[in-house]
Amino acid sequence: MEDFFPGQSPGESLNYTPTIGPVELLIIEDLEIVFGNLKGGKAPGLDRIDYRMWRAVFNIDKNFMLDLFNLCFKLNYFPLCLRNARIFFLLKDGKDPGLSSSYRPVCLLPTFGKIVERLFLIQLNRWLDRNNIIHPNQFGFLEGKSCDLAITQIVETISSRRPLEHLALFSLDIKYAFDNMNWPVLFNILSNYGLPEFFMNFLFYYLHNRKVFYVNEVFKVFKHCYRGCPQGSVIAPTLWNLYINSILFNNNGEFYVQAFADDLALIIGGHTARELEKNTNLALVKISIDLESLKLSLSIHKFQAVVYRSISSQRLSKRNSTILNRKPTFKINNISIKITDSLKILGIYIDQKLSWTAHINSLHDKVLTLTSNFHRIIKSYWSVDKNLIKTWYLTTIEKSLLYGASVWGGALTKIQADRLHSIQRVFLIKFTRGYRTTSTNVLNVLSGIPPLHITAEAGYKKIQIWVRHSNRFNNITDSVPLDRNINIKNIPSNIKYISPPEQLSNPDYN
Repeated sequence: MEDFFPGQSPGESLNYTPTIGPVELLIIEDLEIVFGNLKGGKAPGLDRIDYRMWRAVFNIDKNFMLDLFNLCFKLNYFPLCLRNARIFFLLKDGKDPGLSSSYRPVCLLPTFGKIVERLFLIQLNRWLDRNNIIHPNQFGFLEGKSCDLAITQIVETISSRRPLEHLALFSLDIKYAFDNMNWPVLFNILSNYGLPEFFMNFLFYYLHNRKVFYVNEVFKVFKHCYRGCPQGSVIAPTLWNLYINSILFNNNGEFYVQAFADDLALIIGGHTARELEKNTNLALVKISIDLESLKLSLSIHKFQAVVYRSISSQRLSKRNSTILNRKPTFKINNISIKITDSLKILGIYIDQKLSWTAHINSLHDKVLTLTSNFHRIIKSYWSVDKNLIKTWYLTTIEKSLLYGASVWGGALTKIQADRLHSIQRVFLIKFTRGYRTTSTNVLNVLSGIPPLHITAEAGYKKIQIWVRHSNRFNNITDSVPLDRNINIKNIPSNIKYISPPEQLSNPDYN
């Protein structure tokens, strides 16, 4: 407990005096949406009350629950008993049980407190969107954003700038990011954004006097929390986005920085190798200083970089090489950064040729784990239903292998397609229990499962059509006007919530 929740350090005292501010009261439709979206099977906190119980109370007396939540909002107050979490420590695989660093802490918060957080987040998100606070280069914890879109943005940025300048792509790691969020610094940031009193007061009571309890059959012990994002919290992801937001405002013509939660990606350009070195080292120092102002630091030993030679200089080179004649030297705090041929960002390997070969090669390692589990089940239960196995393959194995296919699925070479097909063959033989001499295409037909590279290409085209609204595939949709996503957080709950009657008097459809 002491290692994971140390005592208060200098500069961590949250000096804030709340004064009750005006608030927009909740309506019954807000509660209907929140209670309707609660998922079952979630572990309760110290009070041992789960979502099913609160949903039953809500269904019995909705006005009582509305008055209760509005009372919290009128007082700008998050109840003290709902701040306390129960913690479990899970031992990581293959780690020494005698070391505290070998354990992963899991905090369980009261479910009622999470409901209050969700209701609060409805109004907070509405204010943030209305005032355009969150930077568009933040892709984590946001509606309409995803890993695929983040990687796509990186690739398109490199492709658009590569014709005229050399580029360097970095993956930056923040040391213990979520655990080290400084609460006084956070409140200074919120104050600079002009956050209304209601939100400031509520967040103060949300963080103040927060405790974590460890309880077992023998004893009970607790520790106070003084920093970090409360684990398991509904509000914490939004607070983190606000906390790290200032780093993203460094973007300019030669400097591109992007965040997905606490993962930072950096792209720096330069017309010569020497200029690339200079710009990169200045950018790294700037980010490091900005993070220090947030009481955060970089894990420099985890840094990696990929260098891209400009296309215009490749034409002038006798070798027509994609590699610079001399590797640039990137340093931060006099520590050199390793330059590699490929870089893993958000689980996808991006290589120096943007060919996706490194990523597809990495799937072979993933296949070993997936195959062992698949083979063990089929071997132990020979008579297991084929439809069940097929469902398992489509929902687990195929999804794992095609992670990020909406980015790399549209640029596959014949060699890469054949490699994906050979990876899929391992599962098709086990699924159909066919001979090893059977053609892979025949196995696809017998199992009713299309080749992996075709599924990957389909996923890429779906994203391009429905999410990015690309004109490249108008022949598929016959130029039909497509729906566009709108930010659902900006829609008032009384318009968003639809309550059909339980029985329709004269239905003319099933």
